[in-house]
Amino acid sequence: MTRYRSLGAAIPFGPPTSGAGFAVLLGDLAVVTGLVSFGLLSHNIPDPWQYPGYLLSRILPFLAAWLAVSPFFRLFDRDRLESYRLTLLAVVPAWIGAAVLGAAIRAVATSGGASPVFVGVMSGFGLLALTPWRLSAVTLYRRQTG
Repeated sequence: MTRYRSLGAAIPFGPPTSGAGFAVLLGDLAVVTGLVSFGLLSHNIPDPWQYPGYLLSRILPFLAAWLAVSPFFRLFDRDRLESYRLTLLAVVPAWIGAAVLGAAIRAVATSGGASPVFVGVMSGFGLLALTPWRLSAVTLYRRQTG
């Protein structure tokens, strides 16, 4: 576990510090990107690949939110990478927090709104996307480390 000093007190907190942690982070970012892209396509929003600025304005808030929230849940620590239980106990609240923060960032950045229904949908579908990926990552990590 990485410890950072904040106002003189050691707190458990940290970004990925291992190759496995960085690989999982990249997978997380790919899943979130896929989730938002799928949402845009399913709502018949103009082809996001033809409008990369529009696509980025919808994806980046959720990527930024995940990058901001996930270290507080120690999602890239060894114990989370090797335990199904700890992974689930961390990913669920982390994603819900990231979905709320991402929706807020997006609402401010695009001068739009973030209805509770949208936040609920992002939370639910995000968990449906991230949970299997993270559980698979635990399986892969366990196989690699023996």
